Amino acid sequence: MSELKEYLSLNSPKRNLYGCNYYEISTGLADRAFIDDIILHNPYISQIIELGTFKGVTSLHLGMSARVMEKDFHTFDIEDLRPLKIKNAWLDNMYFYQEDILSLNQNLVNIISKPNTLIFIDNGDKEKEFNMYVPFLGPNSIVIIHDWETEVSLKNIEETIDNFLLEPYNEELGNVLGTHCRAWRIIG
Repeated sequence: MSELKEYLSLNSPKRNLYGCNYYEISTGLADRAFIDDIILHNPYISQIIELGTFKGVTSLHLGMSARVMEKDFHTFDIEDLRPLKIKNAWLDNMYFYQEDILSLNQNLVNIISKPNTLIFIDNGDKEKEFNMYVPFLGPNSIVIIHDWETEVSLKNIEETIDNFLLEPYNEELGNVLGTHCRAWRIIG
């Protein structure tokens, strides 16, 4: 792995965001660059959804992106692990739901069914969540899944990709950056 890819990697202790150390952040610099590129080139995105809040640092990043676009950001986790400094930085367009999403969650289904949704899957069982919630995504939505090839493999989500007409999105940039994310766009 090149020095730059090591620096950008999810495993790099040099990654930080908003003054938070690497152990408080579940995404690497390459992951955020990949997500930012998708957001930048898709101004029609109607909302941003995150599955798996963790400490909320990546949530702040996604929520700020949504705020700049004058959109809402929704994040789901079964436990609220956000420290006070993160809660104090929470914006008024950001909504945290302390809910179980490993069983079909109707609140989440209602939110993601809106067209042009961007959903970032980074919770406890990414493959299950991908397969469970992608069928409910609205038209022209984009799904990004984290921990590609470490916690997620194509063979376990391929049937959903094929059944719901998903096309790979930004794959070349993902490979160049060495991101742990992959993305698909719903056709139609």
